[in-house]
Amino acid sequence: MATSAGITQPGYIQDLDPEVFRDEMDVSYFDTLHAIKAVIPSMIERRRRSIVGVSSTAGIAGVFGYSAYSPTKFAVSGLLKTLRAEMKPHNVGEQCVYPADVDTRMLERENLIKPPETAAISGTFKPLPPADVAGAIVAAIGKPKFAVYTDTTTRLLGPVSRIAPNWLNRNLDARERKAHPGA
Repeated sequence: MATSAGITQPGYIQDLDPEVFRDEMDVSYFDTLHAIKAVIPSMIERRRRSIVGVSSTAGIAGVFGYSAYSPTKFAVSGLLKTLRAEMKPHNVGEQCVYPADVDTRMLERENLIKPPETAAISGTFKPLPPADVAGAIVAAIGKPKFAVYTDTTTRLLGPVSRIAPNWLNRNLDARERKAHPGA
């Protein structure tokens, strides 16, 4: 079983309506949760099944301008990490996919409203074709590896965020400053 849900409205936290945060959590996290809860009983019964959920690069590192979106993807990742532990006795495996930007209409819309700092960070990623992300999801099913990265940069970002979070933050801060020199 694979689940992928998400919406995003990038912006400065002080400018985003609280409803944006609720809507993004409802779609990205709760829709993922509801889909998983709907199939868990039959997966436990059948055993040897796999749940693959899609988080995001923004679920690895908090990204400027994604104060409504990043926490939802951290939540998806946390849910799957918890399920990994809870479902192990039932032989149900979990994988979490962490794609960077995916070349979709959602990204096109998002790019029109991203703060310059967000664009400076996301501009370091070449948008992935949806077929590549779908291929990574299909390839992950049934594999013992929890974290699935869809590109080299994100593959490096995962361990760096855990091993050297201060270095990562300085690097992201430098990219943000380039978008607003003198700020």
